[in-house]
Amino acid sequence: MSLIDDLNDGFAEFGRMAREGGRRIADGVNQFAEETKLNSQIRDQERSQAKAFEQLGRIYYEKLREGTPDEAEQPAVDEIRRSIDEVNALKEKLAALKAQEAQQAEAGSEAASGRDTDAAEPEAGETAETDSETTGN
Repeated sequence: MSLIDDLNDGFAEFGRMAREGGRRIADGVNQFAEETKLNSQIRDQERSQAKAFEQLGRIYYEKLREGTPDEAEQPAVDEIRRSIDEVNALKEKLAALKAQEAQQAEAGSEAASGRDTDAAEPEAGETAETDSETTGN
């Protein structure tokens, strides 16, 4: 009977170790989930802070723009104004580029549909060649 008792004791020990290992894994998973949740909440609060700082900065800038900034504020106001002007200039360039692209696409569409008759007709004094004339057949 000693062999059976030893086996029972071994299985009991194995079961205890498996339960303990499972509990440790579950504790680790729960801790990881809690850490992830807290990190997410921290990031949410930091994003909220950044939005509030941006909003406050815009309000403050508008007040400075309308008034006279002091010597310490002037460089930041000048940089913001310069950046706004640069963004506006870039937007104008982009709009012009898109307009030019649209005109080229429209011209290509007209040529493809046969409405562009200048490109299809030969110049005065020229003759239209057929495939047999260009290949010698």
